[in-house]
Amino acid sequence: MIKRLTFITSPLLLILTIFATTPELSISQNSITFDEGLALPMSHQYTREAVHLDIIEWQLNHGEFETPTENNIVKITADGDTLRWMNVEPEDDGRFTGRDLRSGYLYLSFYSDQEKVMWLNAAGHNMAYFNGVPRAGDIYAYGYMYLPVKVKEGKNEILLRSARWGGIRAELVTPEFEIGFLEGDLTLPHILSGEEEPLWGALRIINSTDEFFENTEITSSLNGKEISIPIPSVAPMTVRKVPFQFDPSEADSDLA
Repeated sequence: MIKRLTFITSPLLLILTIFATTPELSISQNSITFDEGLALPMSHQYTREAVHLDIIEWQLNHGEFETPTENNIVKITADGDTLRWMNVEPEDDGRFTGRDLRSGYLYLSFYSDQEKVMWLNAAGHNMAYFNGVPRAGDIYAYGYMYLPVKVKEGKNEILLRSARWGGIRAELVTPEFEIGFLEGDLTLPHILSGEEEPLWGALRIINSTDEFFENTEITSSLNGKEISIPIPSVAPMTVRKVPFQFDPSEADSDLA
């Protein structure tokens, strides 16, 4: 069975609506923010070289990472050099900043009374580990990266590898749906008066389920002109940017 994703577009407005056969996900708990964390400064070195240095990544890959506490010592060399986890608090806008995060990691944790799916929205980092699972970063802090994550019952741990720009912000938000469009990071062309040939764009689809989202086509509608194309499958618990086409031939009425 082919599912159909439909959206209506105009040169001035993009309205996204999903008509796929997927139920909405209801989560009663509010969004989760953080009022404290732990920072491990100078714990990684990423340069334009074939080999990088990252003590936390090494610990994670070797199963040796231990939940940190304030003033917890981390040995980083065979000669006995060490680093120390430091307590940090966010600014009023929720960003963790300061020298303790320079070339370092931010550790956050929270407890949940049940297993659930939430969306991790973080910015200002170049890598994340959610309960040990690697997830992409938002190094330029655009703020539109939402990644589905599996929250487990009990303690959950987040590690965010710092970038250089303006600190790190993180929250977990309640999903609005299991599968659907994300409005940020749209790729849209300019529409010229008299344009006749179909134009390309792209948008992101989030899949917050354990199944591949596939056998799907995406349909655009601009002033009654529809174009449908198949889209590639979207893997479980991830986000994928997919292309679409739309017919601009009737756009002049909106541009007038």
